[in-house]
Amino acid sequence: MEADVYEEGLRIPPIRLIAGGKENADAIEFIRSNVRMPDMVLNDFFAQVGAHKVIERRVSELLTENTDVTLDELAHAILDRSEQAMRNVIRELPGGRFEAEALTDGYIDPVLIKVAVSAEENGDLIVDFAGSAPQTTQGAINSPYACTYSEAVSIVHTVLLPRVPANAGCFRPIKVEAPYGSIFNAAPPAAVNIRTRAVFMADPVIMAALAHIVPDKVMAAPGQAGGYQLHGEYNGKSFLVHFMQSGGMGASAHGNGASCVFFPGTMSTGSLESIEQHGPILIRSKLILRDSGGEGRFRGGCGQEVVITLRPDYEHTVTVSMHPHMLEFPAMGLFGGQAGEVGKIYLNGERIDKYRLNTLGGAVQLQSGDALTIMTPGGGGFAPQLA
Repeated sequence: MEADVYEEGLRIPPIRLIAGGKENADAIEFIRSNVRMPDMVLNDFFAQVGAHKVIERRVSELLTENTDVTLDELAHAILDRSEQAMRNVIRELPGGRFEAEALTDGYIDPVLIKVAVSAEENGDLIVDFAGSAPQTTQGAINSPYACTYSEAVSIVHTVLLPRVPANAGCFRPIKVEAPYGSIFNAAPPAAVNIRTRAVFMADPVIMAALAHIVPDKVMAAPGQAGGYQLHGEYNGKSFLVHFMQSGGMGASAHGNGASCVFFPGTMSTGSLESIEQHGPILIRSKLILRDSGGEGRFRGGCGQEVVITLRPDYEHTVTVSMHPHMLEFPAMGLFGGQAGEVGKIYLNGERIDKYRLNTLGGAVQLQSGDALTIMTPGGGGFAPQLA
């Protein structure tokens, strides 16, 4: 449970991985020496390098075919038009200050999130986190302002202008305010490693505030996913498996929430067979948790249950590090819809609540014969059920 950023490891300032077309050997060796799975991590880095090379080639081809325009001219036109489209939408919104708040799990103590949104006559939209919890030394759940800003503008764009691809022009009219020293604008040296505990929980509160003015464009709170890492030794080598388990999406005015779909974001997990190939892991079962979504005119999406075991001949211990959401406070409904079921974690049939899990450092130990059951939260319902 990190109390400040210095307990989280080294902070690497921006450095070049490739300079002048040549790999920076010192940077690569520095990274290799500080991660559990160096080949996996560096393969990810160079996959991004390859993607950038493809982008470079295709942009060059585009400019070669269209010599009457420069890249800067194209970029400015796209950004300016996107900005104007967002401002046009904002100017159609009613004036006023619209607020919402919610209690969320936090790490040990619950965290209060307060959001107010207001549409200005000049086409700006202000998202204000004033009144939210102060930064904390309980876990690394604080968010730097940059992370808060990116999450806030992303969800506003998703709600108000989903048909225009996200770009900086869409975000220009959106102003994000968060008091310095709060959990959404943490002052150094606050620990920030699992900042998604705060910013992902802010999304449904922003939507609840927007629900006052665009009720047909928002959804109830989603059952937030959790990240899980299993690591140890297998066949004489280190292994690490990282996967996400999604909860149910919130319902909206347009229908039921989807089950087992991550929101916000686009994270997903590969096949169970692939997970089992990377270590001594066996997935005993994976199923949809029926009726875990909140009731309402439209029901929240269902969460899922996954049971993880180890191969019977495995003789060592596997560490499971996890950051599940919504073990205490559920995904709330909107306009009278009911909350979804909270998430649950069981080890050999014994429930591990938020307090026990986090006092264990967010990790449990698995041995052969143990069974870890992960039950993800359901999404919130929308509007009361019809009589």
